[in-house]
Amino acid sequence: MTNDDTDHYIGNPQSASAIPPPPIVEFPGGKQVQGHVIDFCRSPTEPDPDDSTSIYNSEKRRETIQYRPHSDSERWYCSHQVHTDISPIDLNQTVCTGAPTSSERLSIYSPPPTSVREYIGILSPHPDIKRRDALITIGRLCGVKTPYDSSLKTVQSAIDQLEISSVPDITTARRRVADAGADVERLRERVAMLRGQMAVYRETDVTTDITNAEIALKNAIRTLSEASTEEIAATQRLTQLIDIARTARDCKEKRLSLIDRRQNLKRHIRAEIFDVMKAEFDRVRQVPWIAERINGNNNYTTALADAIAILSLAPLRAPLIVAESVATAFDGISALAIRINATIIVSTTNR
Repeated sequence: MTNDDTDHYIGNPQSASAIPPPPIVEFPGGKQVQGHVIDFCRSPTEPDPDDSTSIYNSEKRRETIQYRPHSDSERWYCSHQVHTDISPIDLNQTVCTGAPTSSERLSIYSPPPTSVREYIGILSPHPDIKRRDALITIGRLCGVKTPYDSSLKTVQSAIDQLEISSVPDITTARRRVADAGADVERLRERVAMLRGQMAVYRETDVTTDITNAEIALKNAIRTLSEASTEEIAATQRLTQLIDIARTARDCKEKRLSLIDRRQNLKRHIRAEIFDVMKAEFDRVRQVPWIAERINGNNNYTTALADAIAILSLAPLRAPLIVAESVATAFDGISALAIRINATIIVSTTNR
């Protein structure tokens, strides 16, 4: 998902600390609910006569849109409960796809996900997250600076300015020089032969033969001159091609060296960003509301604590899909949303 996809979403890209507008869930038929916290649950409970719920059946393409607002938090001013059979994976895909979708499918209008979505979009009791990559991605999104940034820009600029040309084929040029040289040598021998004949004819004073020999010699000398010119041109062209080939190879080697340098700098930058974010991660990971809940419940692993700490640092923008059991363990959906600064949390029991 890239920022080029923003046309499919409402709202503008947000900073890490900003709260994007609440997303809109649109059902087939055009009915909508909107809120920072929306609870998708599989088994509907008996609603109060004075309350309303939203019911959506994705298989039968049937929906009854009624909603029950919640007020668990002053900040999350609009929440809804939606009874549905849609899976967390499908919900996550809907968020990533953007809106609108097909008229027969549920749509979620929201700001576009950040690149953190690649590592976590569904918070389950046993998440599988590449912690290092996720922290580096968050660091980049948050604009973490390193001592290597300037050098990387310089190296990248040098790479961009290099004009890489293909190495010319000098085999043909060498053959032309050789052929031209052979022609010149052959013509020189003919000129020498004709001059010898001229000398013999003059000694014998054979006028007719002298005249014919003079004509043949003049033609041979002219042809030799043309061949010599061709040989010089072919030799010069070969010299030019050799210089071009040498320059192209030098430029290619320089570019490869710069690319290698760039890769090294990128590795240093990633290591620096990780070190910065790892320190932040370790700090957040030890806050009581994370550490105590994980340590006090054998059903949860350190991977869940790591995931929640990462989400606390990440600019999410788009809705995060959370298993109901996880939200319950952390004092409910609204409380968890506030603690990790999620734009909204879409919860489901189907996981």
